Amino acid sequence: MNGDRDLEKQFDTLQLLQAYERAIDENIISSITDTHGTILSVNRKFCETSKYSADELVGQNHRIVNSGYHPKAFFATMWRTIAAGHVWHAEIRNKAKDGSYYWVDTVIVPIKNNDDRITHYLSLRTLITARKNQERRKDEQHRTLEESFSDLEKLDQAKDAFIATLSHELRTPLTSILGWSRVLQAGGNDEETVATAIESIEQSAKAQSRLIEDLLDVSRIILHKLEIEHHPVNLTEVLQGAADMMRPVAEAKGLGLILDLPAGPVVIDGDAARLQQVILNFLTNAIKFTPAGGRVTLDMKHLQRHVEISVSDTGQGISAALLPHLFQRYQQGKGSVAKGGLGLGLAIAKHVVEAHGGTVEAMSEGESRGATLVARLPLRDERARAAW
Repeated sequence: MNGDRDLEKQFDTLQLLQAYERAIDENIISSITDTHGTILSVNRKFCETSKYSADELVGQNHRIVNSGYHPKAFFATMWRTIAAGHVWHAEIRNKAKDGSYYWVDTVIVPIKNNDDRITHYLSLRTLITARKNQERRKDEQHRTLEESFSDLEKLDQAKDAFIATLSHELRTPLTSILGWSRVLQAGGNDEETVATAIESIEQSAKAQSRLIEDLLDVSRIILHKLEIEHHPVNLTEVLQGAADMMRPVAEAKGLGLILDLPAGPVVIDGDAARLQQVILNFLTNAIKFTPAGGRVTLDMKHLQRHVEISVSDTGQGISAALLPHLFQRYQQGKGSVAKGGLGLGLAIAKHVVEAHGGTVEAMSEGESRGATLVARLPLRDERARAAW
């Protein structure tokens, strides 16, 4: 009877061990290595996860699943810990045979003999890829939120600066208009003073009108109500007209305005007035930031199916930090407030060019090294050209 009970206990113990083995094999990635890190045995879960067969893994080092994600110091710490006989625990990113990555929560346990000498290492790993992916998504969402808050803060700062600039820009011509109006009202002025007053009032009124028109254009853009008409437009005439309008301004500042335009017409479908507005904004920007004695160049080239219009200057240039944001609303270069302007002209120009199916670009080698503003516009197709 005692013998039967002993057999039952042995059978129960064997079943219990088998149950433990199945549980480990189904849920735990396990392996045994020698003291040099050579794999001596792996379980089925290790093979399923790594996509390697047992034959491919046994005899190899665990570097076979190294993803390259962790620095050498990470594994140096691991070796120091287990070589000293201590259990090591960490999360590791591994790489499977098919190139996919997986994360494992890893415990490495030194196995010792009766002499307390380490003979093997037992590695037990649990898959945590889903949790790590969830953590990564949360981190990305957090970064996105932080970036959004940062962008909103910058936008608020830009708008505050814009409102301050707007107040200054509107006040300046208004002050001139009011000042000269009082002079005329006082009477007793000679003809030269009257002429000067009238001219100054007219110029100030025009300046204020341009500011208001820019504000209205931005409002129309935001509301998607900026109208662009499409008719055959001779760009050569548009550019020549813009240059003629800006030449007195350039000459008054002591700048050379150079034109390099095709001899014949260059025809596209577009809005002549809006396209001239683009070129005027480019030229105004170049003249504003180019000191006396410098030059501004306006040229146009055929490039396969589009035309490239560029305005280059020898002025103060554009910093690398500002360059990617130059065509955004409310952006002001260094010294813009002192030189006048709301920082809206180039944003409006970008919208107009893009509404014509084109693109804009700003280039500069840095501050004090000049700048180039470029607008690329599609040419009319051959069939449309023939119809005209």
